Amino acid sequence: MLVQSLLQTHQLALTDFDAIAMTSGPGSFTGLRIGTAVVQGLAFGSQRPVLCVSSLEALAVSASRAQAAEYVAVCLHAREDEFYFGIYRLSADGAGESLINDCMATADKIDNLLGAFASSQHHAALATGDGWQHPLLQPTVLKYDLIPVTANYDALIIADIARQQWQAGKSGVPAALASPVYLKDELDYRTV
Repeated sequence: MLVQSLLQTHQLALTDFDAIAMTSGPGSFTGLRIGTAVVQGLAFGSQRPVLCVSSLEALAVSASRAQAAEYVAVCLHAREDEFYFGIYRLSADGAGESLINDCMATADKIDNLLGAFASSQHHAALATGDGWQHPLLQPTVLKYDLIPVTANYDALIIADIARQQWQAGKSGVPAALASPVYLKDELDYRTV
């Protein structure tokens, strides 16, 4: 109902769009499943492909907009002593390039990945995401002089990233193949 109302307000139809964008995760298990189900329904109904955007990339783009930087290390607390982690390089036009692919990591693994990044790049990086506040990661933040930045993303950032993907030639995936990214092997998403 909300989607229909929004489209009517702007005198649009789903078929006016080339593709539908969604946040594919990582993130909340339930939130990702609900979001994916809604997007799959819209994509099936309109016969449009789906462009999947990493939530870590969206946070990196948001952080670089808040404080200009080329490199952003994103860390979200997953559960217990595990974190979702990735490092992105942002170009002048705001496009993100994954330097360290989104992964599930322990504090030690993050320290090792940042060590490899720091030795090869020699650049300061912004640090965004709630994971950096975890006590296990405080020594890492200090060790690598990460610059903390609070960032949140919204639908406009997801749309910007999806637009850049589309312009770069990524055609998206069929609705049936749009799925959340959990970064845990034992978690599978099954479509109906």
